Amino acid sequence: MLATEAAWPVETVSAASVKGHIWAAFRPVNAFLQFYFTPFANPQKTVLYAMESRRPLRKRVMVVETNPPPGRPQPHTGEGNRAVDSAQGPAISIVLPVHNGERYLQAALDSIAGQTFRDFEVIAVDDCSTDSTPAILATGAARHDWLSVITNRTNLKLPATLNVGFAAARGKWLSWTSDDNLLRPDTLARLIDSVRSNPVDIVYAGFAIIDEEANRTGTGEVGPASDLVFGNCVGCCFLYRREVDAALGGYDEHLFGVEDYDFWLRAADAGFRFRLLADELYDYRRHGGSLTDTRSRQIHALVAPLMLRRIDALPASPRRAEALVRLACRDPYTLRWRLIGRAWHDHPLTVMRHAGSILRWVKYAARVRLG
Repeated sequence: MLATEAAWPVETVSAASVKGHIWAAFRPVNAFLQFYFTPFANPQKTVLYAMESRRPLRKRVMVVETNPPPGRPQPHTGEGNRAVDSAQGPAISIVLPVHNGERYLQAALDSIAGQTFRDFEVIAVDDCSTDSTPAILATGAARHDWLSVITNRTNLKLPATLNVGFAAARGKWLSWTSDDNLLRPDTLARLIDSVRSNPVDIVYAGFAIIDEEANRTGTGEVGPASDLVFGNCVGCCFLYRREVDAALGGYDEHLFGVEDYDFWLRAADAGFRFRLLADELYDYRRHGGSLTDTRSRQIHALVAPLMLRRIDALPASPRRAEALVRLACRDPYTLRWRLIGRAWHDHPLTVMRHAGSILRWVKYAARVRLG
């Protein structure tokens, strides 16, 4: 900055004038990129409409309707259903939603069976699978007394399927896992020890990223709950009080793909206490059939308004500028140059520090757009 300032003419130049001249210099580049990378459709409009007109979240009591309203999925408690009695329930309830998960389901069940902490139950909710998933679950339920199975009558998608499972949960502490991910042997033991020794409502831990063959390929990003403004820093390995689920009304069924991020945002807004365990306790599998890959465009479109609502609540500051830049640079399908402009207005130096990230985002967006 000192060298830059020394290069300016001696005459007095206002900060606003400097910003204006610099921003004007980028307008031709901005126009060119907007022309070439304007999205073919704007899914954000649909997303915002859905968020504004969302219906109330599913209640905690599961009701089987003989004549549900048109357009509303009909929940169904299949084999393995039982009355919920949390007073006599286990310490932990884990919901396992699954749809055509035959490839990795058995490995997921084996990782749960290998837990050193044993006071838990698993409610597997089969969301109308057409592969061998029902047979795998039936065999598992016959072998393990901690496993029960619920079958949806219609395909409800992930958020609603989670709500179905948690409506049947009896544990004092709740969690859920996917059919393609793996728990480490001490996952539940470490999580429950943390909540029993600390006055918290939600505990979460680090995780590794693995490939189709369970080979490690990276480390998942987690951080303090204050970083939720930058994205989902809680990740996929967690445990929370059943009171959290009751207070929030479950997962928003309109937000398929970002239902967990929305859940953590609402939990933070409600004042629930988070605790981070830095150790890795979980393996998150990335593969061609995972939701992260198959619904990438939809997930980006859904997460943007959630993040932006959180960012808008911040005062103008370097932190808000960083959040705006991060949001702009996370989505290769939609170019949000106005967010970069807002960040520049808040704190130009922050934008300059992220210039490399912005350029890498533009290159990646170009590759995605041009195939």
